[in-house]
Amino acid sequence: GKRADSRSPLKWLRTVGPLTVSVLGIAICYGARLDTYGIPLVGKFKGGFPDVTYGKIFPLSSEVSFITTSFSCAIVGLLESVSIAKRLAAKNKYHLYPNQELRALGMSNLVGAGFSAYPATGSFSRSAVSNDTGCKTQLGGCVTAVIVLVTVLFITKPFYYMPMSGLGAIVISGVLGLLDFEEALYLFRMNKVDFLVWMASFLGTLFLGAELGLAIAIGLALLFVIYESAFPPIVELGRLQGTTVYRSLKQYPHAKRLPSVVILRVGAPIYFANCSYVREMFEYFVEKHERLGQTVKVVIMEMSPVSHVDATAMHALNEMMEDFVENRNLKFMIANPNQQVVRSLQHDRKVWAMLNPGEGVAGNLRAFPEELEDDSSTLRDRENLYYGSHDSNLFVRVHDAVKESALYCCKENGKDLGDFDENSRQFFEDLPKTREKGSRGE
Repeated sequence: GKRADSRSPLKWLRTVGPLTVSVLGIAICYGARLDTYGIPLVGKFKGGFPDVTYGKIFPLSSEVSFITTSFSCAIVGLLESVSIAKRLAAKNKYHLYPNQELRALGMSNLVGAGFSAYPATGSFSRSAVSNDTGCKTQLGGCVTAVIVLVTVLFITKPFYYMPMSGLGAIVISGVLGLLDFEEALYLFRMNKVDFLVWMASFLGTLFLGAELGLAIAIGLALLFVIYESAFPPIVELGRLQGTTVYRSLKQYPHAKRLPSVVILRVGAPIYFANCSYVREMFEYFVEKHERLGQTVKVVIMEMSPVSHVDATAMHALNEMMEDFVENRNLKFMIANPNQQVVRSLQHDRKVWAMLNPGEGVAGNLRAFPEELEDDSSTLRDRENLYYGSHDSNLFVRVHDAVKESALYCCKENGKDLGDFDENSRQFFEDLPKTREKGSRGE
């Protein structure tokens, strides 16, 4: 383990390993003249201080064609740098500030561009070698820069005999320490989609290069994000017995449905990409109950996970409500929307009018009732918690919408509680009792 490794008398060889490989490789190739046997060497390269090229940047007329390529290189370089920096930060237990990395890369490239330098990024191989040799601070980079400068100015000739295999060995030994196959196994257990992105990134980088590997991984991740947002989870809710808590019937099969009422929770913001799917799923659940011979009179949309609704989705919501209310003769309610969603609903006059039939389009937005901030005893004195007019179909809690739905179903059926079957009657009678029990609301 780590303790045994700290006692090893050869531990220091790991730190000077790259230097040792370089010196021995150059000495062996030079002494045995391995270049005459076809062994690939670094060969001759231009030494000396690079020319200052700031004056060649302007005018930009001849360089416009490279702007697109430069932009893509900058994005890939940034992603490559941040990814390797995050990996090293996790490995060495320190916090990473991505904005600081961005500023450092920007300043490095502003200076390097004036000397025809290669674009500065967080190289996987160079970072691995630095980490493997024990670099902990920026001083390691400064020392490396000074050594490279001295080498380029004065001692380029010996590197003619540096074997390419030696350079490859240094890079491979450094990068191996960055491979974390345990993370792949963790992703496989936790989420197969994340594992697929990891595999695409790994194989793409291995066979196609870092740039294409990152591009493939980013593209796949974006596709999965778009897919998940375009098909948000929509679940039917039921009431947990003895509470005012409503949860997914799929997750809690023992939860109870209110007869003639369908409660559906949308699990993501509603926008142009998923509004059609949301409508299709609402129609599916209503028609599903009708096919089973169950009467549906009220549809409640639970919107607590919905952070916003865009204009396209508002048009779709308007069309869905018109279909349910006018064509299917259903009552449509909304429960637990946030303030931003309520404002969006109010700005669409048709939707607001359908949610507030007694108020029309003249209603003013109410803030959340103060009773919600008090203890449970203050909730007993109020029949409904709502926005807009008193007969509003926009409720703060699912339970408030359910109580209103129960009264509506009784009125529509021309019955009182005694006319319902035993299960339905017990459900209705439980509603005021669970309300008075206290603060276990949504």
